[in-house]
Parts: sequence; C-alpha cells; structure tokens
Amino acid sequence: MTSDKDKKIKELEEKISFMQEENESMAERAEEIFLLVMVSESIREINDKSIIIDTVLEKISILKDIPLCCLCQNKNNKILIQLAYTSFAEDCSFEELELDHEAFKKLENGILYLVKDNQLYTDVFDSLTKKNFNPRSILIIPHKSISNELTYFLFADDDKDTNRFSEILTLIHEVINIMSDKLDNLYLLEQLRKINLDLERKISDRTSELWETNRVLRKQIEEKRLAEEELKLKNEELNNFVYRVSHDLRAPITSVEGLINIIKLEMQSKTGDLKPFIDLLEDRMKNLDRFIYDILNYSRNIRSVASTDKIDFESIISNCFDELEYLENAPEISRSVAIDSNPFYNDKMGIHEIFRNIISNAIKYADRNKKKSTVSIHIKISTEEALITIKDNGIGIRKDVLPKIFEMFYRGSERSKGSGIGLYLVNQAIVKMKGKIDVKSTFGKGTEFIVRLPNKIKMASQ
Repeated sequence: MTSDKDKKIKELEEKISFMQEENESMAERAEEIFLLVMVSESIREINDKSIIIDTVLEKISILKDIPLCCLCQNKNNKILIQLAYTSFAEDCSFEELELDHEAFKKLENGILYLVKDNQLYTDVFDSLTKKNFNPRSILIIPHKSISNELTYFLFADDDKDTNRFSEILTLIHEVINIMSDKLDNLYLLEQLRKINLDLERKISDRTSELWETNRVLRKQIEEKRLAEEELKLKNEELNNFVYRVSHDLRAPITSVEGLINIIKLEMQSKTGDLKPFIDLLEDRMKNLDRFIYDILNYSRNIRSVASTDKIDFESIISNCFDELEYLENAPEISRSVAIDSNPFYNDKMGIHEIFRNIISNAIKYADRNKKKSTVSIHIKISTEEALITIKDNGIGIRKDVLPKIFEMFYRGSERSKGSGIGLYLVNQAIVKMKGKIDVKSTFGKGTEFIVRLPNKIKMASQ
C-alpha cells in the first residue's frame, strides 16, 4: 500500500511540476506578447525614425531589464553608437567599438554574442563600462532595412547570468521586426511621397512646356496670318502701283510726243509762236521728273531701315522749302517755325520725307482767295518724343476725302497734279519710325497735321 501511495504522490508531484513549468512558460510568453503589443502600440502613431528607435530601445530596456540598448553603424570597421538608451543615470556617450575581421564575418552570417569571462574583446567591454555599469555580456544583431541601410542593434547586460540573451533572443528579434516593419513602411511612404512630388513636378513642367509650345505656336500662327495679310496688301499695292506707274509714265510721254508734233508743224509753217508749246513741254517734263522722284522715294522707303540720327529740324525744314521753290505759289507762302532746343534722335531721311511732302501739299493747295497763305510749324521735344504740328490756311480737305488721303495714288482734289503717293510715303515713314499721325481739316479754312515721333536719345547714348 505504501508503495502505491508513494507512486501516486510522485506522479502527482511530476504533474504539479509540469503544470508549474507550463504556467511559467505561459507567463513568460504572455509577458513577451505584452511587450510586443506595447511596442507596436507605442510606435503606431509615430512617424519620426529616431523617436521610433528610441521608443523601442526604451521598452526593451525597461521590460526586459537590459541596462544598455543601442542602435549602431559600421564606420570604417568600427561600431559607432548613434542612439542609446540606458537604465543607469550616467553620461550616455560612448567611444567607438573596435571589432576584428572575424567579428564582422560572424555578423554577416548572423548575431555576435560576446561574454566578458572568456577574455575576448576586452576593449569592447571597457569602452562600454561606466561608473555604475560593468557589462558582462553583449549581443549585437545586424539589421538591413528595405533601403539597404545596414545597422546594428547592440544590447549590453551586467547580470552574472550570461545566458540571459539566449533566452530572450527570439523576443528581441520579434521586437526588431515590428520596428523594422514600421520603419520600412515609413520609408516606402516617403519614397511614394517623393515619387508623387517628382511626378507632380514633371507634370507641372510638362504642362508649362505644352503651354509655352502652344503659346509659341499661336504666336507663329498669328505672325503668319499677319504676314499673309501684309503680303496680300503689298501685292494689291504692287498691282495698283504697276498700273498707276505705267499709266502716269505713259501720260506725260504721250503729251510730249503730241507737243513735239505740233512744234514740228509750227516750224514748217514758220509763222507760229513756239514758246507756249515749249512751256507746256517743260511743264510736262517737270511733272514726269517729280513723279520719278516720288517713285524713287517710294522704292527707297521700302528698302531702307530706320536709322538713329541726331536731327536738326531747322536745317531739314529750311532745305525742304528750298527744294520746293519751283512750285507755283511757293514765293508767296509765309512761314513761321518754332522748335524746342532739346536734342532729338530718329531717322533723318524719314523725317525729311515727312516735312517735304506735307509742306509740298501746303504750297500746292494754298487758298489763292486769301490775302496771305501761311504755313506754321511748331516742334515740342521731350526725352520721350517729338510733337510736331504743321498747320496751313489753305483750301482744306473735304470730310469725305479725309479718311483716304494716306492711300497710295489717291488724289483728293481737282487741283491735284502730283503722283498721289506723297502722303502715303509720309504715313509709311511714320510707321517705320514707330510714330503716329493725326489730321484735322476744315474745308475752306485749312489743315493741321499732328505727328508724334519717339525720341531715340537713350538708344543713341548706348
């Protein structure tokens, strides 16, 4: 009986022992799960890498009673501690840890576990030793992130039980994996953010390029359209020009031929007076000469480029009146000129063309019924422009004719004997010089031309 009883007691003790071991194992696992959950929850809302690592090192140190937990990097085959959490209240700065080739080779294949008692790597232990901390075992775990950054987690313990790390190694690995997943997710999110920003920038740049290309194309299309319209206008002017030139050149030639025949007949009769016919012949030749002069001016105006000259208005105006002395009524014209003394720069040839043609018209269309025919010229000069006013008291321009006076070959009066391109040349010269012209006229009272020309004095001084 005693033997059976002892046997049952022994079996019962074994069951109790087994249950105790199971309870201890379950308690340890519960503690591990608690640590894993706590680590996971504590870093869930954190998005800063350094804070995440520091938090994890703190949790491991406190819950598993490890005095020193560090994140390290390999710098020239030396372990450099970047982040450290200690349970001892001392300076946390540490020197670089020197490991030999054999140690790094072990780290390439797995973990490195160092125990102080075996007298190896004493320099490493000495480097971590502090006044209140004397490490007896060191665990170094290599870790490579998704960004291929190689780091090391170093844990140092001063417990005499140097096998503690082997007991919690799996748990530490699990904690590091939780942290690694979080850091990898942050890295991927950051890379995704950078990719999105880069994509947005590329889209923005491409959109800007497309807008710019579209703007350039629209500009080119508009320039082409304007060029085509200008070419069309030039062709129409050229056709009109060729027709009018051929007609106007032919007319005086025909008149001269007729006069020559009359002169021949009069010479045969020896009784006629030839002077009136010679005067008519001279008049027709002068008309032809003036027409050719206008045609040459037209050709020169088309081919020339506006220059930048210092303008002597007084000299130009005086020369124009001298050139036009041959015109009928020219000696009877009374002129008054007022010019500011400020310097002015623009195209000398173009300005001469403007004054010559406007003054020519003022002389040609003087009102013979008035006691005195006048032409007054006033020029006001600033650093920005010249305001030129040319006013006469001639016959004036009818209101219905005024909009057409700058057209080529247009003659607005029965007294017109010229080529009809004088005011056309005036307008072309002003356009080339980037100026403006306005006309005010009252039929029977006179005409006023207002011309604005830019002052190129700044361009001349460069």
